[in-house]
Amino acid sequence: MKTIFKKTAYAAFIALIAAVSFRAQAAGSAAPKDPMFFSITLPDTWQSKVIRQDYENETIFSYMDEKGSPVFLFSITRVTGSQWVALHNQLKNAMVVKNDGAFIYFIQKADEKSLKGMKVEDYNTLLQEIDAVINSIQLNS
Repeated sequence: MKTIFKKTAYAAFIALIAAVSFRAQAAGSAAPKDPMFFSITLPDTWQSKVIRQDYENETIFSYMDEKGSPVFLFSITRVTGSQWVALHNQLKNAMVVKNDGAFIYFIQKADEKSLKGMKVEDYNTLLQEIDAVINSIQLNS
């Protein structure tokens, strides 16, 4: 029974992410809005190495590897209380940063310590700086 619940919750999470991604793609080339109503300070060294992907309820920061593929660094997500109850046991390295009664805002960060390829040093440096960047996040009311 516990396994069925976990699988169902995981499927619901995937469906939520897919729905958010679909809505973001449907928006077309409109200027990205700040869906989380937050501000963040990124080091100058990150500017050419990190991309930001904004969705309706999530923003993902990724490192661009030597092949031009994004490698997850961290995300900022907004969910309802019931969504959090369904998801929180399945999230790795997630930390709640705000609960305003209507939404729960949480950060999930990469736990990988290395990356195969030529830019391993860059990636490891970014991983070491994540905590300082996360501490710079200011959620607006």
